[in-house]
Amino acid sequence: MLKTVAVVLFDDVALFEFGVLAEVFGIDRVEDGVPKFDFRVCALEPGKPLSAVNGTKVIAPYGLEGLLGADLVAIPATRIREDYPPEVLEALRQAAARGATLLSVWSGASVLGAAGLLDGRAGPTHWRYAAEMRERQPEPHTTPARRFAAARAPPT
Repeated sequence: MLKTVAVVLFDDVALFEFGVLAEVFGIDRVEDGVPKFDFRVCALEPGKPLSAVNGTKVIAPYGLEGLLGADLVAIPATRIREDYPPEVLEALRQAAARGATLLSVWSGASVLGAAGLLDGRAGPTHWRYAAEMRERQPEPHTTPARRFAAARAPPT
């Protein structure tokens, strides 16, 4: 069972996707029968304001040491780039090697791809970023996913 969840933030984090992770894992819902998680918001430089895509700032209280012992390491959507910090990529590789589950939200998959953690695997991402991810990291086979699915009743 998950007990510790670490979210890794970068500059240009998408607040909605980070907010989803914070809502799901960061709010105490023990009274509703949901276990409490040790929720850690991590970054390369703890305490340093990070820019969000909408111009606001976010501060992560934990450094990469927050990934140690995490059962789940999550990467919210962020701007796709070629220069993710090598220290972060190595911390993600170490988390995977020790058995942590890694999760990405939309373009966060680009970080896992840059770390080599999607090599030979299908990695879903937002349809808007699938072509760019395949161009930058051809080894991961990204699968464009839709944000919303619609179902129709069969014709009568």
